[in-house]
Amino acid sequence: MELASKHGKLFGTDGIRGAYGRFPITESVAYALGQTLAGRKPLLTCYDSRFSSASLERALHQGVRDGGGEAISYGMAPTPALAYMVAREDVGGGVVISASHNPYTDNGFKVFNAKGRKLSSAEETSLTQEIYRYYREQSQSHFGTMDIEARREPSAYLDVLKACLQDVPVPLKPMKIIIDCAHGASSLMARELFLGTQQPNMQFELIHSSPNGRNINHGVGAIAPAALCARVKEAGAFLGLAFDGDGDRLLLVDHQAKEVSGSSLLAVMALWLHEQGKLEGGVVATTELANSGLDRFLADHNIGVLRSAVGDKELAAVMESHGAVLAGEPSGHFLFADHLYSGDSLHSAIKILALTMGRLAVDPDFQWSDAAAGIPLLAEQMLSGAVEEKVPLEQLPSVQQAVETAEQKLASGRVLWRYSGTENKLRILVEGSDQVEVDRTAESLMHHSLGAIQRGPKKLRCYHKHYDTMPRLDDNSQGRKL
Repeated sequence: MELASKHGKLFGTDGIRGAYGRFPITESVAYALGQTLAGRKPLLTCYDSRFSSASLERALHQGVRDGGGEAISYGMAPTPALAYMVAREDVGGGVVISASHNPYTDNGFKVFNAKGRKLSSAEETSLTQEIYRYYREQSQSHFGTMDIEARREPSAYLDVLKACLQDVPVPLKPMKIIIDCAHGASSLMARELFLGTQQPNMQFELIHSSPNGRNINHGVGAIAPAALCARVKEAGAFLGLAFDGDGDRLLLVDHQAKEVSGSSLLAVMALWLHEQGKLEGGVVATTELANSGLDRFLADHNIGVLRSAVGDKELAAVMESHGAVLAGEPSGHFLFADHLYSGDSLHSAIKILALTMGRLAVDPDFQWSDAAAGIPLLAEQMLSGAVEEKVPLEQLPSVQQAVETAEQKLASGRVLWRYSGTENKLRILVEGSDQVEVDRTAESLMHHSLGAIQRGPKKLRCYHKHYDTMPRLDDNSQGRKL
C-alpha cells in the first residue's frame, strides 16, 4: 500500500505532530525529512524538552548530512528563537522538534522556510510528497545515534529580548511577577532573561522551569493555569504569566489569580497601540475562535477586526495582506509585525509588562481584572472531545441539524464545530448572551456529536478546554463554521 494513501496528510494546523514512536513521529521520518530539506544553505534546528527530542534531532541531522547538506543545532530552545534566527541568517530554513502543548509522549516537526515563516499549504503538500519518497528509499535502520556536528547559541534573539525588557518602564512601587515555564523549551532562556536582567521594582519568580524530559506541560503552563493561579495568590503577586511547552503562546493571570481570556488580552493590547497611534491601518487580526464581543468592542473604538482560520500561520497571512501590526489567538499566540510573524511567549510577556507599566504610569490603580471586565465579551464555552475518527460534519445529518437548531435559539450567538488540526479531537465553541444556556448547549452538542461519531454512548469522553491523552490516529482536520 502506498504510504500517502495509508497515512494521508502529514501536516496539521501547526506542523507534523503525533505520538512518538508511531508514524510519522519516528527517527526514520526525521531522517527522511532531513534528506528532503538538505540544500546548499545550512538548516537550523532546535527542540523542546521532551525525552524523544534529541534523538529525533540527531536523525534529522543525519538525513541532512547524507543528503549533502549542513545542519546547525541550537539545542533546547523555544520555537520563536529559531524562527527569529532563520529570518536573520543566510540559511535554507529551520525545523523545530516539538509537539507544543501536547503531553510529553507526543512530539513533532515544525518546519520554517528561509524567511522564518511556517510553510503554506502548497509547500506542505510538496514537502509531504518528498518525505514519502525518501522514506520509501531508506536502506538504513538505525537513525538518531550519530552526534550533532555543529552547535550554536541563538544569542541575537536573546539579546533582542533583553533590550526590549530594559526598555520596559520602571514601576513606581515594588511588584512581584510569577512566570510559569511549563517545564518546557523556554525554561533556560527565561531564567537568563528575567532573573539575569536587573529591573528596578520588578521581582520575577520562575516556577516549573526544571524540565526532565517527561514533565513538559504536565499540569503546568499555559494549558493548565491552576498551579500558576495558586502561586500568584499565595505570593500576593501583581500578575502571572504562563508559557506552553515550545514557548509560542502566553497566558496571563491577574492579581486575583484569575485567568484573563486571550480575546480580552488582545482587545486591551489593540486599544493600547491605537491610543499611542501605533496600530497601523486601524485593524487587528484574530481567528474564527476569538469571542465575537471583541469585534463589537473594537468597532466602538474605530478599530477593525480581521478574521482568519485557526493557526498563527493563517494569522500571519492575513496580517501581511492587510498591513496589520498586531494579531492574536484566544489560545495565547500573539504576533507583532515588528518582531515575528509567529507566536513568541517571551516577547509577548515583555509586551504585556510594557503595557502594564505604561497603564500604571497613567493610573496607579490599574489592574488587569478591571481592564478585562471592561471588554463586553459574550458568554462562551469551548469543549473538546476525543474521537477515533474525524467524520466530516456533512456526513452527520443529525448533528448538522442540532447545530443549526442551537444557533437559532442562541441570542446573538453562534456555534463553531470543528476538528483539531493537531490532535484527534472534536472542538465545539458556543457563544451567546446567557452562560447557563451556552454551557447547556455546548454539553448537549458535544454529547450528541460524540455519540454520532463514535456510535456508542460507552465511548463518550468529553473534556473542558484542556487536552487529554487518548491515542491519536492521524492529523487530518475537517471543520465547518456554521
